[in-house]
Amino acid sequence: NAAQQIQDAKPVSQVQWKNDLRSLFLNNKAVIYAMIPRTFNAKDIDGNGLIEGNEQSGTFLNAIEKLDSLKELGINTLHILPIHPPGKTEAMGTAGSVYAPDDLLEIDPQLADPRDPRPVKEQFKEFINEAHKRGIRVMLDLPSCASVDFYNKHPELMAIDEQGIPEVPQGWQDIRMFQPWADKDKKILNQALVDYHKKYIDMCIELGV
Repeated sequence: NAAQQIQDAKPVSQVQWKNDLRSLFLNNKAVIYAMIPRTFNAKDIDGNGLIEGNEQSGTFLNAIEKLDSLKELGINTLHILPIHPPGKTEAMGTAGSVYAPDDLLEIDPQLADPRDPRPVKEQFKEFINEAHKRGIRVMLDLPSCASVDFYNKHPELMAIDEQGIPEVPQGWQDIRMFQPWADKDKKILNQALVDYHKKYIDMCIELGV
């Protein structure tokens, strides 16, 4: 059964990797490709612009097969756009925006290959490992805002105006802004938000980003 498959699955054999991305930036040698995992290697067989029926959306595992092509193009750095489950309340479109995350500490389960028994984080680790094998660095985009659903769950992290109305970037009704300050003079950081982002960094380190 699936539980036994997960138990029997061998962990990804991690390559020895030294993070030298800062050096690439300083020497103007980073050649960056921005990648949206859910569309990057989606299989739109009939070419109608929709992934439906037996067609396959983009996953971390099916993205691996395109890494060699990126390397041949001279790409040495991937900028992975947000990988978190999108909020659905007031969402623009049925899929939701990757910049309106429901939880920054979770990975969208839609990015997992359902035929592979490993959790989505382990599948993402394999993708990162395969990128590193090819000398491709991996950056992960940290959204600077969140979804309506996130706002409702974590009001202590979110910005509101003097009337108590959530602050929203112009034209983005599905997004709510974080509150980085604990005081009106903007001298004291919102420690709860700092702590939340520290957990995000811990997750990135665990993944190997």
